[in-house]
Amino acid sequence: MTIFDFMHAHMVVGPILFLFISLLISLAVRRAMRNFVVMICGWPPEHLDADGRHGEDY
Repeated sequence: MTIFDFMHAHMVVGPILFLFISLLISLAVRRAMRNFVVMICGWPPEHLDADGRHGEDY
């Protein structure tokens, strides 16, 4: 492995892996927060129907 191969691997693959892992972490946190809110508050909230629409508006 030359120095150019080493630089290419760390300058290209590193940021791509970082973005991919960050996306996975953000999706996992979002799903965990949604599950927590549903567990605490229940679903659907009082102002929404079971399909998520606002009562008689539709």
